[in-house]
Amino acid sequence: MNIVVSCPECEKKIRVPEENIGKKVRCPACSAVFAIKAPKTAASAAAPAKPKPAPASPPPPPPPAHTDDDEDNDANPYGVTSEDLTPRCPHCAKELDSENAVICLHCGYNLRSRVRTEQKAVYAPTAGDYFLHLLPGIICVLVIIGLIVLDVICYRNMENWLDGSFLGNKARTPGEKDEWIVRPSMFTLYIVLATGFASYKLGMFAFRRLVLNNRPPEVILRSE
Repeated sequence: MNIVVSCPECEKKIRVPEENIGKKVRCPACSAVFAIKAPKTAASAAAPAKPKPAPASPPPPPPPAHTDDDEDNDANPYGVTSEDLTPRCPHCAKELDSENAVICLHCGYNLRSRVRTEQKAVYAPTAGDYFLHLLPGIICVLVIIGLIVLDVICYRNMENWLDGSFLGNKARTPGEKDEWIVRPSMFTLYIVLATGFASYKLGMFAFRRLVLNNRPPEVILRSE
């Protein structure tokens, strides 16, 4: 059975078991330590009825001041019988891997930075995922090689391709001069500039895909 007592310091009502009468408790509000006395109602019920009210009893002596010695003499005011010193996460209260653990394996909370790391479950990428992810970069590399081969072919054959067209003719005899409205080297230059610009764009994409971002995107199963 529980009884209700008042703290003599802050007058807070505290409910304690009846068998703790005569023992010391600590007030949860002001931390004052005082002894539990039997309630007046129980004492008056046990005493025989009198025709006249009993004279007022003197007030109880003030409780002793709270000191460190009280804590040493009464270190278990709440009846604690065991202590659990297992290191626990301050975020999820689950047991840590060790006393020196930095990351909680249950919720991802970092005990040093006080930041919780997001946890997520993902599919493990397969060889097919890697191939499909890297395929655009490989195609870009092959196109760049093809453009370089095209430049070499144009450089070596442009004069023959334009000979006899409305753009001009090359000399047939040693003393004859070439007659060109637009020289073949100009066509070759334009082709090289166009393929060079395209190769630069394709090369940048291939570098990002094959070097900087060569892992396929994660497929999330669940996120916490």
